[in-house]
Amino acid sequence: MTRSRRVFALDLGTTKVCCAIAELDSTGLRVIGVGGAVSRGIRKGAVIEIDRAAEAVAEAVDLAEQMSGVPVDSAVVGLAGTSITSQNSRGVVAVSAGHREVRDADVTRAVEAARAVSVPSDRKILHVLPQQFTIDGQEGVRDALGMAGTRLEVDAHIITGTNTAIQNVVKVVHKAGLDVDDLVLQILASAEAVIGAAFWKSWFPTLGQLAPARATGGAGRHLGRRQSAVEALDPRVLDRATRVGGVVMSVGRGAARAAARRGSVDPGCIEPVIRGHAGGR
Repeated sequence: MTRSRRVFALDLGTTKVCCAIAELDSTGLRVIGVGGAVSRGIRKGAVIEIDRAAEAVAEAVDLAEQMSGVPVDSAVVGLAGTSITSQNSRGVVAVSAGHREVRDADVTRAVEAARAVSVPSDRKILHVLPQQFTIDGQEGVRDALGMAGTRLEVDAHIITGTNTAIQNVVKVVHKAGLDVDDLVLQILASAEAVIGAAFWKSWFPTLGQLAPARATGGAGRHLGRRQSAVEALDPRVLDRATRVGGVVMSVGRGAARAAARRGSVDPGCIEPVIRGHAGGR
């Protein structure tokens, strides 16, 4: 029997700070403890007072520890705020000689080639997200593994954050007595949690309609302001997103209802989600 391992996560939001503790095994993820505290020292996703922010983190962690009975000494930390930006990039490599079949190593080299894009010295790359592959001129390939070819290209979306903003978040976590296991863009973590990694990988390329992007802090307060951008998306994207449930909250309730009025999605899919998440962040 595979032994489970524990995963710890921190979300430093504008309105609240959350900590979650989960056990991960072959059957999936099981949350065993959560804690939340009113956010202090953070504005629009950026740290403005390290000491006060650290107090909020420590409070949220303490509540999660009490619920789970498990001590927290490190965590994966979410990043957000106006310091987050993104850009598109392309990586090109030759498929390894000998087998002429795309393998994991070839995909890794292509993604690393895309990562080599020029980024200002005051910024750090957080994620390199493959959108689609091109093999010997054949575009629109979602999964290149196992396909025959000699030239592999990848269109990737590069997400970056400013060094100072990242360092301040790390300082807050350290001051609260924790180490940082990893840093992840909050909206990506939320997307995978709600719709699953497999569906996210198939749906992500459609986000090119909104990319390059700039993150907006205080997402809990400003979702409704993104309505016009969401309504401009391909109706098929909204339809697929709505059918999986809670992801509709990532685009705003107003936009979801507007899409239903246009007939792009089934209103019956939207309303239960809106009612069920009416008290959410």
